[in-house]
Amino acid sequence: MSGRELGEARARKGVSLEEASQRTRIPPRYLEALERGDHSIFPPGPFLKGYSNQYRTWLGLPVLAESGAGARLEAGETQGRIERPDQPRDPGLGAGRDRQPGRDRKGRRDAEKAALPVGWGRRVALGALALVALLLALRLGSALVPESETALGVAPDQVVELRPVERVKVRIIADDRIIYDGDLVPRGPEAPPPRARACDGDCIFSAHDRLEVAVSNLALVTVVYDGEILKPLGAQSRPRRLVFIDDQTGS
Repeated sequence: MSGRELGEARARKGVSLEEASQRTRIPPRYLEALERGDHSIFPPGPFLKGYSNQYRTWLGLPVLAESGAGARLEAGETQGRIERPDQPRDPGLGAGRDRQPGRDRKGRRDAEKAALPVGWGRRVALGALALVALLLALRLGSALVPESETALGVAPDQVVELRPVERVKVRIIADDRIIYDGDLVPRGPEAPPPRARACDGDCIFSAHDRLEVAVSNLALVTVVYDGEILKPLGAQSRPRRLVFIDDQTGS
């Protein structure tokens, strides 16, 4: 479905872009980008799919089909189901059963014993390959998910971007888990110093329920929350801790 059709669906509901942002808790600039079909402003990771599915659900439109790490995992699990191989049969056995029954039975047992190591070796090899494929799928799936995300396809409620003007120390806790503890510096031609991250529109941190941002000097960084620049009260040039909590219910 195109972005224009998203806008038409919102128009049929009779709501403005700002009201849709308040109802869905998606920043207006992201809603506007979805309706334009412009995906370049979205951060890396599942933000685009999560916001799109959340907006489509609110508009009453079908959501995107599940894909990516989940599909690869399902394929890995399918490969892990190994059929029991048939036991090989000796076409010569049984031909002289009436004449030499004892010898035929002994030959059959010898054939089964000879075939047993081959069958088990094949099972072990296929099982090992399936296990390796499953582990690779799980590892790849976890690498695609940002540290602050807990589920694919679910948009975070708290999204904060930090724009440092000088080197500043920050500590980010998302949903009671530390996801960054170090320095932020403006992006420049030189490589960032040790334990520092260069920022140029990509220092974005998110959480579902609670996001804590501790800054050593608030005057050295601009805080953007849901697309709007924040101006906290009080002294700026001292350590501050900003806490963003999801205390709203979904509409």
